[in-house]
Amino acid sequence: MKKVKPVFTRTIMLIAIVVFALGISCDSIDISPVNCAECYPVKPKDGHIELKLTINDENPEVTIILYEDEFDEANLIYSKKVQNSTFLLKIMTNKEYVIEAKYMKDGRSYHVVNKAKLKTRRDTENCSEPCYYIAKRSVDLRIKD
Repeated sequence: MKKVKPVFTRTIMLIAIVVFALGISCDSIDISPVNCAECYPVKPKDGHIELKLTINDENPEVTIILYEDEFDEANLIYSKKVQNSTFLLKIMTNKEYVIEAKYMKDGRSYHVVNKAKLKTRRDTENCSEPCYYIAKRSVDLRIKD
Protein backbone atom coordinates (compact mmCIF):
# COMPACT_ATOMS: atom_id res chain seq x y z
CA MET A 1 0.00 0.00 0.00
CA LYS A 2 1.28 3.47 -0.94
CA LYS A 3 1.87 6.11 1.67
CA VAL A 4 -0.18 9.32 1.29
CA LYS A 5 2.05 12.34 0.80
CA PRO A 6 2.18 14.72 3.79
CA VAL A 7 1.35 17.76 1.63
CA PHE A 8 -1.86 16.13 0.39
CA THR A 9 -2.86 15.16 3.93
CA ARG A 10 -2.22 18.69 5.24
CA THR A 11 -4.25 20.21 2.40
CA ILE A 12 -7.24 17.97 3.15
CA MET A 13 -6.98 18.79 6.88
CA LEU A 14 -6.81 22.52 6.14
CA ILE A 15 -9.87 22.37 3.90
CA ALA A 16 -11.80 20.41 6.56
CA ILE A 17 -10.91 23.00 9.23
CA VAL A 18 -11.95 25.93 7.02
CA VAL A 19 -15.28 24.29 6.13
CA PHE A 20 -15.94 23.50 9.79
CA ALA A 21 -15.06 27.05 10.89
CA LEU A 22 -17.31 28.61 8.23
CA GLY A 23 -20.17 26.36 9.28
CA ILE A 24 -19.92 27.56 12.88
CA SER A 25 -19.39 31.26 12.12
CA CYS A 26 -22.29 31.54 9.64
CA ASP A 27 -24.75 30.42 12.32
CA SER A 28 -23.67 33.15 14.72
CA ILE A 29 -23.53 36.05 12.24
CA ASP A 30 -26.67 37.82 11.10
CA ILE A 31 -26.08 38.48 7.40
CA SER A 32 -29.45 40.18 6.99
CA PRO A 33 -29.27 43.80 5.80
CA VAL A 34 -32.30 44.59 7.98
CA ASN A 35 -31.94 46.20 11.38
CA CYS A 36 -35.35 45.47 12.92
CA ALA A 37 -35.03 48.53 15.18
CA GLU A 38 -34.98 50.63 11.98
CA CYS A 39 -37.73 48.72 10.18
CA TYR A 40 -41.13 50.43 10.10
CA PRO A 41 -44.66 49.03 9.68
CA VAL A 42 -45.55 51.95 7.38
CA LYS A 43 -43.37 52.86 4.39
CA PRO A 44 -41.26 55.89 5.48
CA LYS A 45 -41.74 59.08 3.48
CA ASP A 46 -38.32 60.48 4.37
CA GLY A 47 -35.06 59.56 6.04
CA HIS A 48 -31.47 60.62 6.58
CA ILE A 49 -28.68 60.02 4.12
CA GLU A 50 -25.04 60.23 5.25
CA LEU A 51 -22.77 62.42 3.15
CA LYS A 52 -19.09 61.46 3.29
CA LEU A 53 -16.93 64.56 2.80
CA THR A 54 -13.25 65.51 2.75
CA ILE A 55 -12.34 67.94 5.52
CA ASN A 56 -8.66 68.90 5.61
CA ASP A 57 -6.33 71.94 5.95
CA GLU A 58 -7.24 73.18 2.47
CA ASN A 59 -10.96 72.50 2.99
CA PRO A 60 -11.87 73.18 6.64
CA GLU A 61 -15.46 73.59 5.44
CA VAL A 62 -17.25 72.31 2.35
CA THR A 63 -20.33 73.70 0.64
CA ILE A 64 -22.90 71.02 -0.12
CA ILE A 65 -25.74 71.68 -2.54
CA LEU A 66 -28.83 69.51 -2.98
CA TYR A 67 -30.70 69.43 -6.29
CA GLU A 68 -34.05 67.78 -6.88
CA ASP A 69 -34.12 65.29 -9.79
CA GLU A 70 -31.40 66.80 -12.02
CA PHE A 71 -28.16 68.75 -11.71
CA ASP A 72 -29.67 72.10 -12.68
CA GLU A 73 -29.54 75.47 -10.89
CA ALA A 74 -33.35 75.71 -11.17
CA ASN A 75 -33.68 72.52 -9.10
CA LEU A 76 -31.52 73.73 -6.19
CA ILE A 77 -33.42 73.07 -2.95
CA TYR A 78 -30.76 73.19 -0.20
CA SER A 79 -27.27 74.59 0.37
CA LYS A 80 -25.08 74.54 3.49
CA LYS A 81 -21.46 74.92 4.58
CA VAL A 82 -20.34 71.85 6.52
CA GLN A 83 -17.28 71.45 8.76
CA ASN A 84 -17.47 67.69 9.49
CA SER A 85 -16.36 64.73 7.38
CA THR A 86 -19.85 63.22 7.69
CA PHE A 87 -23.16 65.02 7.53
CA LEU A 88 -26.72 63.69 7.81
CA LEU A 89 -29.17 65.18 5.36
CA LYS A 90 -32.93 64.55 5.54
CA ILE A 91 -34.47 63.76 2.14
CA MET A 92 -37.62 62.11 0.80
CA THR A 93 -37.49 58.36 0.12
CA ASN A 94 -37.73 56.88 -3.39
CA LYS A 95 -36.92 60.22 -5.01
CA GLU A 96 -33.88 61.11 -7.14
CA TYR A 97 -31.50 63.83 -5.96
CA VAL A 98 -28.12 65.14 -7.05
CA ILE A 99 -25.69 66.31 -4.38
CA GLU A 100 -22.68 68.52 -5.07
CA ALA A 101 -19.72 69.23 -2.79
CA LYS A 102 -17.43 72.18 -3.58
CA TYR A 103 -13.72 71.90 -2.78
CA MET A 104 -10.42 73.71 -3.33
CA LYS A 105 -7.32 71.71 -4.26
CA ASP A 106 -3.95 73.28 -5.14
CA GLY A 107 -5.69 76.64 -5.58
CA ARG A 108 -8.25 75.26 -8.05
CA SER A 109 -11.97 74.75 -7.57
CA TYR A 110 -13.28 71.17 -7.70
CA HIS A 111 -16.86 69.94 -7.63
CA VAL A 112 -17.78 66.39 -6.64
CA VAL A 113 -21.24 65.42 -7.85
CA ASN A 114 -23.11 62.23 -7.06
CA LYS A 115 -26.68 60.95 -7.31
CA ALA A 116 -28.62 60.06 -4.18
CA LYS A 117 -31.78 58.10 -3.55
CA LEU A 118 -33.06 56.59 -0.31
CA LYS A 119 -34.65 53.35 -1.46
CA THR A 120 -37.25 51.64 0.70
CA ARG A 121 -37.51 47.88 0.78
CA ARG A 122 -40.11 45.60 2.34
CA ASP A 123 -38.94 42.78 4.58
CA THR A 124 -41.15 39.83 5.47
CA GLU A 125 -38.58 37.35 6.80
CA ASN A 126 -36.12 38.89 9.25
CA CYS A 127 -38.26 40.77 11.79
CA SER A 128 -41.25 39.66 13.86
CA GLU A 129 -43.66 41.62 11.61
CA PRO A 130 -43.44 42.62 7.92
CA CYS A 131 -41.85 46.06 7.73
CA TYR A 132 -40.12 48.65 5.55
CA TYR A 133 -36.49 49.67 5.82
CA ILE A 134 -34.28 52.20 4.03
CA ALA A 135 -31.43 50.86 1.91
CA LYS A 136 -28.34 52.73 0.66
CA ARG A 137 -27.98 55.35 3.34
CA SER A 138 -24.73 57.04 2.29
CA VAL A 139 -23.20 59.01 -0.59
CA ASP A 140 -19.46 59.41 -1.14
CA LEU A 141 -18.62 63.03 -1.95
CA ARG A 142 -14.97 62.87 -0.92
CA ILE A 143 -12.39 64.42 -3.21
CA LYS A 144 -9.97 61.90 -4.68
CA ASP A 145 -6.22 62.40 -4.43
